[in-house]
Amino acid sequence: VLFRSDGWTLGAAIAVAGFTGLLVYIGWRGVLIGLGTLKAIEKQNDQAAKHLGLIERPWLSPTVKLNGPLTVNSAGEVRIPLLIQVANVGKSPAIGIQINPAVFLEHTDRNIIKERKRLCGETIGRSVANANVFGEMLFPGAQPYTVQYNIGVSADEIKNYSIEGIYNARRAYNVEIILCVGYLSTLDESARHCTAFNYHLCRLDPQQPNATFCFIEIGRAHV
Repeated sequence: VLFRSDGWTLGAAIAVAGFTGLLVYIGWRGVLIGLGTLKAIEKQNDQAAKHLGLIERPWLSPTVKLNGPLTVNSAGEVRIPLLIQVANVGKSPAIGIQINPAVFLEHTDRNIIKERKRLCGETIGRSVANANVFGEMLFPGAQPYTVQYNIGVSADEIKNYSIEGIYNARRAYNVEIILCVGYLSTLDESARHCTAFNYHLCRLDPQQPNATFCFIEIGRAHV
């Protein structure tokens, strides 16, 4: 049996299907526009958070002083006592503070920039690992965090980098102290900060203005 379809009904069905498709397209476009708007808002929020982090972040400023005379033990190791103070000159608390000083003997085979970069990475790693355990917390404008260190130069280092058993500043080799201070921010959990300085260690003696600053390998006589 054959039935003749009604042209009007078929046309109405097609129109409804087309209108439904148009609504679906409009809805999908609305979803895309909404997603684009959401991404733009997220991007603006990220930029605002980074901007806030730069303006309101903590800034640690260290100062270093000698805390006594240099000493040499029976093994030929040189010990340098330091008094380190760290102040927060920023606008928010610093947490997970880690202080890492080290002596660097200058030599043609060594690069102080690379060594400082290595120490900074090591110090930041300590800050992250110990933020809630051993790391100190310092508020802006608070009394500086003060700590004493007694860093050293081993007899092997003096031997390896000396000339004829003497590590002498007059022979173009300097003694540097590298200080790295790592810390985290309470505003941004992903932020990692490190303040690093190099300090030149030299001898200033008004009674002996021409005295040479040097380390002498144990077992060798003074020249």
